[in-house]
Amino acid sequence: ARNRLLFKDRPREVHILITNDDGIDAPGIRVLAAEFATIKDVKITVVAPHLQRSASSHSLTFHDPLRIYKQWEEGNVRWFAASGTPTDCVMLGMYRICGEKPDFLLTGINRGANMGYDISYSATVSSALEGIVMQVPSLAVSLVGRNPQRYDMAARWAHRLFDKWQASQISVPHRSILSMNIPDIPEEEIKGLLFTRQGKSIYHQDVKQLADPWGRDYYWIHGELPQGELEEGTDFKAVHDGYVSVTPIQMSFTDDETLANLRKTELKF
Repeated sequence: ARNRLLFKDRPREVHILITNDDGIDAPGIRVLAAEFATIKDVKITVVAPHLQRSASSHSLTFHDPLRIYKQWEEGNVRWFAASGTPTDCVMLGMYRICGEKPDFLLTGINRGANMGYDISYSATVSSALEGIVMQVPSLAVSLVGRNPQRYDMAARWAHRLFDKWQASQISVPHRSILSMNIPDIPEEEIKGLLFTRQGKSIYHQDVKQLADPWGRDYYWIHGELPQGELEEGTDFKAVHDGYVSVTPIQMSFTDDETLANLRKTELKF
């Protein structure tokens, strides 16, 4: 119930924390901050990695200090370029920089999809999951494609979903975040928005063995962009058909069906 009242119960100003995994200079985060800065009575804090940190999942930095390398202000947006992972940046923002618990957490706009099994690798999605810990509504935004370009359009779709959330037209419990994937096609070709489940990825990957100029071996993970099984109701199917996909994601990994079956066994150990 608290989520449905969160925005209305606050004073006029809404505070949004934004991070990403492509780095603070990536076009996606710049466009996302600019779009949400147009909201009336909003203040935005951006805390993002100073370098590319894709595929770092939900990792935290424990063995090195975190540093803020650069900070500046642009209107109602404060920018902080930090060391560490995207989840480190969320924690820096939540516990130190914001000065208060923000009303909303945004991550992205990611350069590329975060669908299917890729969610487990994604720092865009995983850093949004930190919002569950802090009970802050969170949205991860990704633009599908190897070299996507339509960040402005993706930001507008994120803004539309945020408006529905803020107006209590959708309700998301604190145990979940939303992960949005927008196809990088002309906006007039997008058919709408579908709420979806996580699909199944198909990978074609390999690890190459190479040698440096001194003859020492090194290894490089590589592969094609993952494909997905086009099952009805999934994120892959929605995006393939020209829809924006929004999937609720939880922190819990427990397989409840298997757990229930295991508990029925009479094995003795």
